[in-house]
Amino acid sequence: MWIARAKAGAPPAEYALDYIVERKSVADVIASVKGGGRYEKQKYCLRRCGLRRLMYLIEGVPEAEVAGVRGWVADMIAAMMLLANDTLCTWSRLF
Repeated sequence: MWIARAKAGAPPAEYALDYIVERKSVADVIASVKGGGRYEKQKYCLRRCGLRRLMYLIEGVPEAEVAGVRGWVADMIAAMMLLANDTLCTWSRLF
């Protein structure tokens, strides 16, 4: 969740911006989707938080093989999240 604060010198004010970011490693994305409804439960909780803009920040190298699954599968999962759930996914190679 992002908080916007008034600039120095202005009357103090804070506003919750309409974004929430879920950070996951490539391995965690794959495990969430493969394992027992975990992804669906997490998605449900994010949808119910009241913020409208959901984003997954996937950390790591998308081309890496994780738990026997090629990295392109993680790319496919990110595309599926965007198309099926209107959830933005972005990659960070650093963590």
